[in-house]
Amino acid sequence: MNNWSETKNQEPDDLEASQPTIDPEQKSTFSVHFSEIERIVSASLSDEERVQELDALGEKIVHKDLDNDTAIALFELGKVLLSHESDQVRTSAFRFFLALITTRFTNYALFRRSLFQLIQGHQHDGDLPSMINVITCLSDNGRDIADFSVEMGSFLADILPRSSCHESSQIIMFTLIERTLLFNSAFLECQDLDRIIRTTLDLIETNPCVEEAAMAVLHKVISYHVIPARTVDPFLSHLCTIVGAKGDMVEATFQFLQTFMRTRMGELSSSLLSYPKDGEFTYIYQREPIQVVFHVLTLMPLKNEDLQSRKRHIFNDDVVIVYNESRMPFSTSVIPSEVTFVYIDIQPLADDSANRVTILRGHDSIVPSRTLLVSDDSLGAVVRHLATLCDVLVDVERKSQISTPSTPYVSRFLERLRKIRRSREKAMQCEAYRESAESLFDFMSYI
Repeated sequence: MNNWSETKNQEPDDLEASQPTIDPEQKSTFSVHFSEIERIVSASLSDEERVQELDALGEKIVHKDLDNDTAIALFELGKVLLSHESDQVRTSAFRFFLALITTRFTNYALFRRSLFQLIQGHQHDGDLPSMINVITCLSDNGRDIADFSVEMGSFLADILPRSSCHESSQIIMFTLIERTLLFNSAFLECQDLDRIIRTTLDLIETNPCVEEAAMAVLHKVISYHVIPARTVDPFLSHLCTIVGAKGDMVEATFQFLQTFMRTRMGELSSSLLSYPKDGEFTYIYQREPIQVVFHVLTLMPLKNEDLQSRKRHIFNDDVVIVYNESRMPFSTSVIPSEVTFVYIDIQPLADDSANRVTILRGHDSIVPSRTLLVSDDSLGAVVRHLATLCDVLVDVERKSQISTPSTPYVSRFLERLRKIRRSREKAMQCEAYRESAESLFDFMSYI
């Protein structure tokens, strides 16, 4: 564990803390007399008096600006009382840390890291509700784990089985895990995710009260593709065994497996097509950098009640491909949509084994209209490539409408690259991950 008091005169390497640094010229800092701290830890006070003094001090410092010496002294005070033999005093110490989290001072990032390690090493199971509350507050409900991203996964995996004796704490714990997966799943190790998944399944089997919260965690695991490959088979086997013993979980589990089939096994985003509402089959094209899913009108159900579902997909597509065998010019009014920017009209030419491919402008589109003559053998590849390029142009046009003229366009590939580089930079700061981070492939060097 880092000794924060030894680093009080050092500038922290990472100042990306959730609390901003306060300019002393703008605000005066709040200080505490050290005699007040010594009084709280003195042996002359009873446990009840100690709790009252500590709670009163906590109320004084809420949302205050502290100098580093005062912040260190208050941290050490809470640390001492956290090892007290009295449950009442320890609970008060946790409340005090909740108040200290709301304060602001220069070395706040080091404080966050030190407090997390202190909570992680705390071994009193009776204090689990208070421990979970402090970590939830410290991480902004799983949103910000920048100062302890390496240890967060192991902490969640260790605490989850220990929380089985505290039903209310389990619900809070599952909520914290769900939010951490939502915002920071990339920082969690496979072995920690494996332990979290297995423990979640065990708790679903033994505690019906946590089924809804636990299933929400499993949904996040599969929705963000963070389930370890070695866990897939035992995970499905265990889940089906639980469903066989619990009849009331059949509907929830069926929905869960639907999502699983659309993401990991079907490799389709859950926001695209729904089975069986939108039909049993569709066409997809997938390579390493892209995936194209086609909304094929003729493969969708033809029942009257399903017409709105068909319109919901086709009328909201940026690019529409029409295979026109009528030998008449295609009119964009056939598919009246205010969001379709490009129509690609394909007219087969019977005599030449070729096709006339025409790009038609849709709603306020900047894509130029033009006509190409394409052979039957090349038709699929050419139209697919045209549709992909038009989709990129539509994305450029849409982003230009909501940004300032001086803002450069950022493609999806560049956005992904920036996320990779940010992850690499954070990994390089950690000694344990430095070697693997240095070997990350940066494809921009080939452009």
